[in-house]
Amino acid sequence: MKPGLARRDFLRTVAAAVVALPLASLTACGDPPPPPLDSEYAEILAAYFGADALADARAIGARYLEALGSDDAAEVALGPTRALLDAQPDAAGAVAVLQAAVTVEFAGDRIYDLDGWILSPTELALCALVTRAWT
Repeated sequence: MKPGLARRDFLRTVAAAVVALPLASLTACGDPPPPPLDSEYAEILAAYFGADALADARAIGARYLEALGSDDAAEVALGPTRALLDAQPDAAGAVAVLQAAVTVEFAGDRIYDLDGWILSPTELALCALVTRAWT
């Protein structure tokens, strides 16, 4: 084997790595993690939605709050869900109660279509709480 050939192979490998490195960092990172939620319900909201869905919940919540039209209407709409959350001693218990409430609402056909999202009142309220807690 000639020494020049080994050098050429080495240079190709290094050049390919240098070109690929910036591209790999762009594709490997994905979306940035959501910011911490600033709310007394932050732990429950994160446990209910999971980190990957918080951005979607925030967008849905913003649209829901917009549709409600006023802070007074929002407070009335969020009240029952806040009462459920306040009655739970921990996040795991709250998530279980929320899941049960959503199941009952879907079974009772208490659902809404918000821009193609089919959600129960509890889910809409949770999304609105995420929107309000997003820092």
